[in-house]
Formats: sequence, structure tokens, C-alpha cells
Amino acid sequence: MLKSARGPERTMNTQTSRTVLRHAVVLALICLLAAGAFQRNRLYRTEVGLWEHTVRQASGKQRAHHNYGCALAAEHRYESALEAFRNALALRPDGTVLPHFLHIEMGNAYFHLGRYDDALQEWRTALAASPGNPEVLTNMAVVLFKQGRTGEAAEHARRAMARPSPLPETLELMGDIAFQRGEFRPAAAFYVAAIRARPGLLTAYRGAVLAYERAGDAELAKGILVQYLSLNLDDKARREAMEIRDRLVQRYDAPAGERK
Repeated sequence: MLKSARGPERTMNTQTSRTVLRHAVVLALICLLAAGAFQRNRLYRTEVGLWEHTVRQASGKQRAHHNYGCALAAEHRYESALEAFRNALALRPDGTVLPHFLHIEMGNAYFHLGRYDDALQEWRTALAASPGNPEVLTNMAVVLFKQGRTGEAAEHARRAMARPSPLPETLELMGDIAFQRGEFRPAAAFYVAAIRARPGLLTAYRGAVLAYERAGDAELAKGILVQYLSLNLDDKARREAMEIRDRLVQRYDAPAGERK
């Protein structure tokens, strides 16, 4: 017959059971905390996840909706971004974001969706609250130029130029407008100014090369082309640049009888 545990033996068994129980409780708490941290890390892995959670926690804050919309737009989810911006506008102004910023962002989203008239309407609303805003004026000029409304585009671009340091995008657009009008030397000057303002603006290099080529300034065209080819171009842009180089060589550097 087995003898039952008595005295110190029973006390030791009881203490051991309590110790095991405490360890189990601590381990369970650690697992819960780890699971929560894992879920939070998954949630905050992207800007969209972070601001989506923030909107749920602070649905009455305009800034939360604005930032959520910007995060969605950064992922090219423009329809969802528009909904977030509309939600921000629907709230009572709380000073966390200026209303015209929301209209600018909505205009940008409409632009990327190809809804140019809607974009213009949002930017007009923003411009009414922020007259002379060079970003808004340039955005409007870009759309007007795309729509073939060159005169209006030029007017908006000139207004955007009325600041000590024009935006590179404004300078490039002025180059595009001048190029379309056949004013190649002024176009080249605008493109070069855009490059100086932002040395990595690839489309301005391309514009300058073509403008100088059309103006008959072969050496200047080749100089800009060398700079352009030294940049990080994709395959398509590099092939086009090489074709321009070959064309310049054939036109200006080949023997007289072989020039085209």
C-alpha cells in the first residue's frame, strides 16, 4: 500500500505547485504581450495602417483623416484618398489642417485619376483661400496645357513665376509652353533654369537638349546631353537619348557629304 505524503513532504509539493502556477501565469502574460506587439507591428507596418488605426481612434480629428488620405494617395489609391479627404472636410474645422490643403490634395487625386475638370475645380477653391499659391497655380497650368488651353496655362504659369525662386515645375512648364510655340531659345533657357533649381529633373534635361537642337545650338545640345546620359535613366529614356546623340552627330559632326 502506498503511504500518503505527510508533513514537510506535503508542504514541499504545495510550494512546488504554486511556483509552477506562477510561472505559467507569467508565461501566459508574456505570450499575450508578445501577441499584442506582433499585431501592432503588423498594423503599423505601413503608413496606411498607422493612419487607418488613428482615424478609428480619433475619428473627429481632421488631421487624422487628412494624413490617412495622403497615405492612401502615396499608394495610388486615389478614390479611397478622396473619400478620406471628404471625411476631413465634413468635420467641423478644428485647426489641425487648413481647408485649402484638403482641396489641394483632392485636386491632386483627381488629376491622377484623369479627372482634370474636377481637379481644376478643387484647385480654384484652394486658390481662393490662398491667392498666388505657386503650387496651385502651376498645377492648374499643367492641366490647362494638357487640355490645349495654352494661353490660360501661360497666364497661370506667369503668375506662379511671381516669386523670388520659382518652382522647378513652373520653369519646366514655361519651357514646354515656349517650345510648343516654336520659341526654342527661350524654351531652352527655362529648361536650364529648371535644371539648376532641381538637378535631378530628368524631363528638363530632355527638353533642353531638344530645344537647343531645334534652335541650331548643337554644342549646347550636346553639352546638356552628356549631363543627361550621366544620370540614372531607365532603358527607354537612355535609348531615346542615344538616338538624339546619333542624330546630332549625323547632322553636325559627319563629313559634309554625309550630313542629314
